[in-house]
Amino acid sequence: MKYRIYKKKNHDVEVDIIDFVEPLLELNLIHKFNDEVLVALKASNNEGRIREKVGRFFFNKLTVLIYLTFFIASLIIFTYNPEFLPSYQDYFIFNESVGLSCLFYF
Repeated sequence: MKYRIYKKKNHDVEVDIIDFVEPLLELNLIHKFNDEVLVALKASNNEGRIREKVGRFFFNKLTVLIYLTFFIASLIIFTYNPEFLPSYQDYFIFNESVGLSCLFYF
């Protein structure tokens, strides 16, 4: 494989492809190059299955319908009761000290 240093015509910027690709190869971030497999893909483990189950639980047709219902209900509540909309004063729990409120949140 031959690599060249390309020179951008409009900006006179030299880009060394070898310097760009070498760290990617060392970190195994390039899977395939010129139809040659450089890094074999690993089979998924149990951790992936757990994430998939949790994802299916929180993002199925029923929960999306529930999320949409809650969103529409909140829009209706805020339309008829605008005093429920939060203001900047709601974030300061301790009125006498902004720093104490920030410390509480952190």
